Amino acid sequence: MDTLTMALTGQFIADKRMEDFRKLARNQYDSGNLMVAGWCKASNAAMKRGISITEWRQWEALDGFQEWWAETFPEFGGITISDLRAAEHEFWSGMVEGLVAREPWAFSIYAKAATAQKAAEQHNESQLEEWLEESPASGWITQTAEAK
Repeated sequence: MDTLTMALTGQFIADKRMEDFRKLARNQYDSGNLMVAGWCKASNAAMKRGISITEWRQWEALDGFQEWWAETFPEFGGITISDLRAAEHEFWSGMVEGLVAREPWAFSIYAKAATAQKAAEQHNESQLEEWLEESPASGWITQTAEAK
């Protein structure tokens, strides 16, 4: 790892050993070996000097490592806003299909969701009303120079 380059550019730069291990890990993952410990074990046979779990943990702690790793493992990059929007779309599409088909489960889930949404809206409205009803001394209204 060239720490000078990292310091100068502010970017994570993987060394050859990390690059080789990432390739091995991707192949292992695609073959059904999903855990880091398994990749470390496979590295003992595939690399001149295998990767230990201790070394892996050191890599994980490096600033920028997780982002670099996710370039080859997008499934490790977490859920994005687009993923959530897609899931929400699929959920509501399925709900509509269930409602159209007069499925009891769909009506039950819809009723629960509608009730929860109304409760949340009422809760937010009551919090806003409480905040607005507080005295100006609580700090939400600032006094002008003339009023002081």
